[in-house]
Amino acid sequence: MGKCPSCGNKGWRLKIEKCIICGKEGCDKCLSHLIELWHVVSTLTSDPVLSGVLNVCSPRCMETFMIRVENEITPRSVQLDMHTRMHEFSVSKFVHLALNNPKNHYYFDEELSEMLAMMYVRNTYRFSDEDLEKRIVRTEQLTIAQTLEKVRRFEEAAKIYEEYKMFEEAGKARAEDKHITVKRTEVSVDLNSLLKQIGDGGIVVVYRCPHCGGKLKVGKGTNFESLKTCEHCGSEIKAMELADFLKTALS
Repeated sequence: MGKCPSCGNKGWRLKIEKCIICGKEGCDKCLSHLIELWHVVSTLTSDPVLSGVLNVCSPRCMETFMIRVENEITPRSVQLDMHTRMHEFSVSKFVHLALNNPKNHYYFDEELSEMLAMMYVRNTYRFSDEDLEKRIVRTEQLTIAQTLEKVRRFEEAAKIYEEYKMFEEAGKARAEDKHITVKRTEVSVDLNSLLKQIGDGGIVVVYRCPHCGGKLKVGKGTNFESLKTCEHCGSEIKAMELADFLKTALS
């Protein structure tokens, strides 16, 4: 008959587990059942089978674990697609990163280490507590929103903030989006005016693409549309930089 070293419970089927943070031993009744590891033989022929659990011994160890998982959620780890908002969120991805980060110094016994090593091949993680999983999803979504702001996709960022009732952040993102839109309009008007001055004056200037160094001739008949991208490398030409160049050429 087994006996729990933490709470003293006894039972023939008593299974002793270890806290993944500090290594403290305890039974499944006194340790918090945090994460389930499911063994996937084949997603086409059979359902996943529970192969193990990860436990923590206290709220403090649970919080330590969650913070370490959240620290793994970075702009690079969420893999934001720059053209369409696509992200492949996987709880297991962030848990795996946290558990295998040597800086985190988790307690592992040989059996658990071997189980984690096969994680991407045959195992997947599931949080037993939905609130903990929601916390990870929230961190991931807000990381995406912050990344969207950095690439000036403000409306997409604002929608994520609204989902989490962060209305002040959503308002700031939309205000920035409006500011950028107005600025672009002003630059477009300014650029068209500068192109007209060059055309009316019979001037021909050469603008070098900042990406490939290719020469772009600007003269009579040149319009804003033809200057949006480099004819040599296809890179986008920034309207503000082009406008500054034309102002210098006309001065």
